[in-house]
Amino acid sequence: MPVQDRRAAILELMKSIYFVKPMGQNSYRHSFLTALAVLEFWETDATRQLTRKLAKQAKLETVRLGQGDRQTFAALLMDTIKANLFEPAFFRLPFPPSGTVSDCISASDKDNFADRYWATFLTAADRTIETWLSVHPVPKVKLMIPSVQFGSVRMVASGDHATWRGLQARFPGLQRLDPNTGTFHTEASGVTFNVLPETWLVSENAGTSEAARIQASREMSILVALIFANSSKPGRFLKSAADPVHRVVQVSEDKGRETSFSFTHMPEILPPILGTLSFDAATEPSVAAWYAKRAAATPANAARASTAAAFYHHGIIADDLEKFVHLFVVLDALFGVPFGVKKQLKIGTQKVFPGDRSWVDRALLLYDLRNDIVHGSISALADWSEDDNYFATYGSSATEDVITLATKALVRFFDLPH
Repeated sequence: MPVQDRRAAILELMKSIYFVKPMGQNSYRHSFLTALAVLEFWETDATRQLTRKLAKQAKLETVRLGQGDRQTFAALLMDTIKANLFEPAFFRLPFPPSGTVSDCISASDKDNFADRYWATFLTAADRTIETWLSVHPVPKVKLMIPSVQFGSVRMVASGDHATWRGLQARFPGLQRLDPNTGTFHTEASGVTFNVLPETWLVSENAGTSEAARIQASREMSILVALIFANSSKPGRFLKSAADPVHRVVQVSEDKGRETSFSFTHMPEILPPILGTLSFDAATEPSVAAWYAKRAAATPANAARASTAAAFYHHGIIADDLEKFVHLFVVLDALFGVPFGVKKQLKIGTQKVFPGDRSWVDRALLLYDLRNDIVHGSISALADWSEDDNYFATYGSSATEDVITLATKALVRFFDLPH
């Protein structure tokens, strides 16, 4: 964004924030406490559009700020105004305040004001970038080997005291977590994951708290997908009636100042499966090889594989029709091209099952089922008109076969001819 455009956006932002509820437009009240009084802001739709625009620009300012997230930066743009309302270098606020924030700007040189505001905001934004450790339990996954790392995610057994001590040395807030009981101790009391996990996923990411949590969630989901895809345990997709875990512990790295910690929401990483999945010396090499091949692949193929693994994970979480759709998208992510999905699905299936015509025929029938779903012809797999014929021909269901095809394609993708 050119400097003049950024200055204009900042000045428009100031005009879009009112001290009294504006008439004739949508507005959203914010009440906040200052050292002198309780004040109100009324932000408008224009405020939200402008903070999103400026937050996006902030991520482009430096590589470090690129690790942030727009939601945090958008909120910080507002906080920067609030924090400086009583700073004469920025504003002269009348009592009671009226009009817009723009009316209170103290400088006659508005461009100079915009530049100083932006510099103050960027300094605050830079302070939000930290190295975070996100820790999430995976009950019913048993780690049979020492702590092992894939990408940014490490698998750690609850009883691996040496690894936990090493992590606590860099992230002192982690001392609040008892990995054996799943209890996280805050100043007020202990909160629990309500599970007794044998294994934890631990992801280290730099960024704002929100950006690091999102990245940790994505990478943990990919690893869980690979654990499922490389497991030969029958029935691994079957679920119990237990509640899934939707929490994560986040702690910041010790940089010689007070560290931050939280016990916050995390999208579902592992469903409450019926049995136990063992991650052992037989499974580790194949998962490690997939990650190594992804790192060495072209950016386009690495992105395809990552997207496919993400949808495979969605398929693990979902049920029935949604499970089928997500697992079919795995195939689309790996092989599809715009306006050529069916043709590329056929070619991709031939690569995954060379010389086996039956799998090509199945894949094409599964493609027809996918079309029936996405075009609204059916609302449940049981409504598929070809369900009985499919089972009579192949001795399996559409769900069973899309699991097999998606699994084989994801695991073998980097070894296929491209």
